[in-house]
Amino acid sequence: MSVHVDGLAGRSDSVELEFDRHTNIIWGLNGSGKTTLLKIIHAALNNDSRSIRSLPFRSAVVRIHSIDLTAEITRSISMIPENGELDILEPDDEVVFDPDFEETGPRWATEYSEEVARGVGRLHHSYLSINRLVDESRDPRYRNPRFREAIDDSTLDDLFARQVTQRWQAYFTESLSRVRDIQQQGLGQVLSVLFGGSRTTSQTTLPQTDVGEAFEMTRGFLRSQNIAVNFNRGSFSQRFTSERNLQEVVGHIRTIMENVDEAIRPQVDFAHLIRDLYSGSKQLAFDSRGIRVVVDGDAIPLSSLSSGERQILHILLQALSGGESSVIIDEPEISLHVDWQERLVESMRIVNPDCQLILATHSPEVMANVADTNIHQI
Repeated sequence: MSVHVDGLAGRSDSVELEFDRHTNIIWGLNGSGKTTLLKIIHAALNNDSRSIRSLPFRSAVVRIHSIDLTAEITRSISMIPENGELDILEPDDEVVFDPDFEETGPRWATEYSEEVARGVGRLHHSYLSINRLVDESRDPRYRNPRFREAIDDSTLDDLFARQVTQRWQAYFTESLSRVRDIQQQGLGQVLSVLFGGSRTTSQTTLPQTDVGEAFEMTRGFLRSQNIAVNFNRGSFSQRFTSERNLQEVVGHIRTIMENVDEAIRPQVDFAHLIRDLYSGSKQLAFDSRGIRVVVDGDAIPLSSLSSGERQILHILLQALSGGESSVIIDEPEISLHVDWQERLVESMRIVNPDCQLILATHSPEVMANVADTNIHQI
């Protein structure tokens, strides 16, 4: 991705950045336009111009490489009309409210490098603003002015807990689906061997597997598939040493388990990182039901986490679920201890080495372990 912005935060020069595929830090003083730049990128990826119409810049061009579409997408916008004139109300002009009126203004113009389906709108990515702990767009109650007026700290705590739980459950469900696909495909290969459909030749070298390990591996796999097969260690060991098709079955099972381990590795690393970062006896458990907080054996509400604990949980969870897309975060250092700030980029890369990080920060600690080539000063 690359971005070119004219007039950013009142600047006379242009800002032009070419982003690395993996890690990018945008650094600058207060008022340099970091937040505006992130909002422009977010709006371009969303194909939404309404959210940036009041931002201080004249024009922008954002070039995006879409992995899903295998194409380069260029979105450009100019905040000045083609005629160079803005509509200004005169003192005698009558203003009439029309509920069906659709706001007009500058919109993103999109070009494609390849022939792709037209009408491509939002491109998958995530954006965390400085108000990230509660995403108002995900809760329809925010449309009610009375609800907004009645919001207090307790309400915000509950909203945070609900939204983080929903995000984790969505990721867990998707991960579980990938695991089941791996297991089902592997089971098909196992059955093809047992029923004579395997194409494995007698010359194929199979990995050396201890008989005891092969027995435990096979029994564990069958249990994970809810398949009840009565066999004991003795009969299995005898057949395993003499029958090649059973050796092939065990070879397939080993591959299945390795692929499953690889598929769930990000969430395992995520859970280990959170447990390592949190202090004392506080532990978090992650499963299909959600996220549970336990202190000295007693469960406490997720909403009782401190501000820093919420921030690191939310940020790492966002990175975990980001896939290969861009994860954009404004001031990730908010409420984080300096030790956590220093570990932040590395931790995000551990839970998801495939995403593209675009972070805007004031913190020297956040970029302490980032290569100079990945730091963009504006």
